[in-house]
Amino acid sequence: MDQIEHPSEEDDIETPAEKLAVRAGYWRVTLPVWLVTMALIWPPILYLGVEQAFDTSGGLRIVCGFLVAGLAAGWMWWSFSAPRWRLWAYQRVTDLAKLEQLAVADGLVWPVSHPLTRTEFRFGELGARLRAFEANMPRPPRA
Repeated sequence: MDQIEHPSEEDDIETPAEKLAVRAGYWRVTLPVWLVTMALIWPPILYLGVEQAFDTSGGLRIVCGFLVAGLAAGWMWWSFSAPRWRLWAYQRVTDLAKLEQLAVADGLVWPVSHPLTRTEFRFGELGARLRAFEANMPRPPRA
């Protein structure tokens, strides 16, 4: 994976729109992922009690099943919401490369060139509009 450096303090002054877009992405993408994941992981633990959830094979199977379901549901929310956030952000900022740098550094999305970006649900017009924006995005030189 390409290393993307955290922006310096100087860059913070120059990119308020990009910073606001990434902050909005946290509220639209990252926070709901955590909420969906935790909403599926915690109920069986709370219902069974920590002792029974982790000390018995039946409880552990239930918790592991809910863990897998929570992670899958969280990833599905990310796959649905990340491309919609990207399009929303692309339409509002001027420096797409800086936006991607900030979003990747904050763990909001994968770099556009990363294989896991393929797990985003980019269908129809949404996918075409994203490809049009990303075709014009400057790419850093490969090392």
